[in-house]
Amino acid sequence: MPSVHRPCKSRACKRRGSSHHSFRLFLLLLLLLLFILHRRRVIEHRKSLNHELDFERVRSSCVESYSRARMTPYERNGTDIAIPSPLNSALAILDQVYVLSRFECPSEHFFATLENKVTCIVGTVLDKCVPQKYIAGGQSHALRVTFSHAFIFHLALTAGYRNIAVVEADVWLRESVLNFTFTDDFATLIRSTEWNVVRFGYRPYFLQEKGTRPCPGKCRCRIPKNGKQLCKIVSHGCDLRSSDFYVVNRRVFKRLRDSMTKLRPQSQQRIVDLAPLQSLRNQWLVVPQISFQKSLDIPQLYQVGLASLYIKKCVLPKAVGSHLLDAASTKSGSCM
Repeated sequence: MPSVHRPCKSRACKRRGSSHHSFRLFLLLLLLLLFILHRRRVIEHRKSLNHELDFERVRSSCVESYSRARMTPYERNGTDIAIPSPLNSALAILDQVYVLSRFECPSEHFFATLENKVTCIVGTVLDKCVPQKYIAGGQSHALRVTFSHAFIFHLALTAGYRNIAVVEADVWLRESVLNFTFTDDFATLIRSTEWNVVRFGYRPYFLQEKGTRPCPGKCRCRIPKNGKQLCKIVSHGCDLRSSDFYVVNRRVFKRLRDSMTKLRPQSQQRIVDLAPLQSLRNQWLVVPQISFQKSLDIPQLYQVGLASLYIKKCVLPKAVGSHLLDAASTKSGSCM
């Protein structure tokens, strides 16, 4: 006799049916999640390819303008000025030094003993090649500067450099505050895996209007045992601004380039010294600060005062910070 299907009436039978239904639903949701994740990866990959293509178009179009106008925004040049040791010796450790200038690259903004490692970026030449979508918005100048920094990281990626320095041409340097052990300490750090960024210049924006406030926990900077003039920020997200002089590890070249040119965030969040730099972990600072900007909305002496206030409030251990503060206050430094 043919079998007759009998409806499931027992509790055990119903529980089995419910379990099978839940399992099928779970599988469907899992497949949907995997599809969404795959789709997101495809979209991100396409965006990454678009980034690569955009930067390569900029690079090729600027090379063409060089061949016509005998000028290039990343032209190598010799120099006739020497930056005294130990800063010059520290920079010699790096693979490349990029100097970002707005109009031209006069020889005084190069480093004499580093002529084979110095690349100059002329901002106004590069601006003519930048796709409008990357600089559209209410902060056009800041976005143009940011794209120049992003372009530097693209060049560094293309060249396969392990580390680079980025120096804006309007800096002035208090190089004399560095002691004779700085080069060795810097070299030890660069050879390690403990860093992503080393900042010679920084602006503690959180102290600018409220100098009486305590140092935020994420802005504290600890000098390691046996350390001298390098401290490590304990966390990411500290509102330290300025991009006038910093050293970058190749691990974050692509991340920085892409974060400065992603179109989804608000334009302000793409500015180089806001989210892109502030979001990085393993940041180190040179203390006392040696790099400041000639053209800024606050005077140079105020910049120096903010740097001293940062040491007083945020650099640990306090005894070491106080010693650095005393040393910095007695040396005026030299200008670049």
